[in-house]
Amino acid sequence: MRTIKDVYPDFQDDVAFIAVDVDPSESAETIDAYASQQGYPWEMAIHHADVMSDFGISRQPSKVLIDGNGIITLRGTPGSRSENTWRMALEAVTA
Repeated sequence: MRTIKDVYPDFQDDVAFIAVDVDPSESAETIDAYASQQGYPWEMAIHHADVMSDFGISRQPSKVLIDGNGIITLRGTPGSRSENTWRMALEAVTA
């Protein structure tokens, strides 16, 4: 999530950043503690049974950018997208 942490400050007022846990055994407290330990400043959400299939996620962790119309505009797994790629995609959805 390093790449997202790098671009987050520039878009935090225009884009909702939400991390969704996919482990049904983890509690909200566990997720919040992990986010705090990692320095994640965005909202964390607990597991939902359909989240991976609903968003077409086949690998964990994954990042998905959804525009204001609910359209997935970019996907990525760790190392698959550069900071510049995410920055350009975020600029496109906030323009």
